[in-house]
Amino acid sequence: MIRVRSVLQTKWGKADEVAAALKEGMNQLAKEMGGRNPHILTDLSGPFHRVVEEIDVESLAHWEQNRGKLFSHPEFAKFMARVDGLIESGYQEFFTIES
Repeated sequence: MIRVRSVLQTKWGKADEVAAALKEGMNQLAKEMGGRNPHILTDLSGPFHRVVEEIDVESLAHWEQNRGKLFSHPEFAKFMARVDGLIESGYQEFFTIES
């Protein structure tokens, strides 16, 4: 099992808006794409105004197969339109779940 963590650096004061958009659409979409245990996190330490989305997937191959579907899904397009201009940068991390 792989945990995918997407870390989004939002513009100053925009983390709540991005987190709300993720909660409304991306959690359900992640489940539709075969992910498990979705979480939306906001920072309490480190760089300010970050939003993190975590999801567990079966394998990296599963993630790669479904990533293409995600980018062509209408709900993803709605999410991107909603957060357009609110995110400065981001990155993804992949972890093997050991226990």
